[in-house]
Amino acid sequence: MANGANELKFVATPDKGEVSAIFMRPEGTTRLIVLGHGAGTNMRHATMQAIADAFAAAGAATFRYNFPYSENGTARNSTAICVETIRNAVKAAHAAAPDLTLFAGGHSFGGRMTTTAQSEEPLENVAGWYFSHSRCILPGGRIQNAPNISLASRLRCCSFRAHATNSPHSICLSRPSQNSAAVLRSI
Repeated sequence: MANGANELKFVATPDKGEVSAIFMRPEGTTRLIVLGHGAGTNMRHATMQAIADAFAAAGAATFRYNFPYSENGTARNSTAICVETIRNAVKAAHAAAPDLTLFAGGHSFGGRMTTTAQSEEPLENVAGWYFSHSRCILPGGRIQNAPNISLASRLRCCSFRAHATNSPHSICLSRPSQNSAAVLRSI
């Protein structure tokens, strides 16, 4: 694959088995963003590729992965399966690049499920968040649609967004005038 990209597999859950991931690491990066895809797509969707390319251009590595349902062409998995997949994706990304600062999130459904996982129990080794067209699930199952600086304390980290700057369903706790490269350089 181009741009220092490698295809990997990791165990999503013991019952669902392995899923695919694409790990793209530009030279000199210090950051790795773990990205879950939207509900009706997979890690190879054009939007996911565009997000990964934008991060690569900004000097950040990405680890895109499939949920079991998208890997196997079945109906969407339960929240519990998706949350376990996210936890294992974060672990696999950290194992692939333990020297990089880890961020987690995703596009739409992938971002929403990542906040669900974090609200249930903090994700290991995660320093910050990326959401694109996502609602954020807070502890207790409350939904956060609009940017709100208090969300950072609930997620126990900083948060940033580099895609869809006008979306009402994505969160940005960086200064709104910053672009993705500037945000990445600042964290």
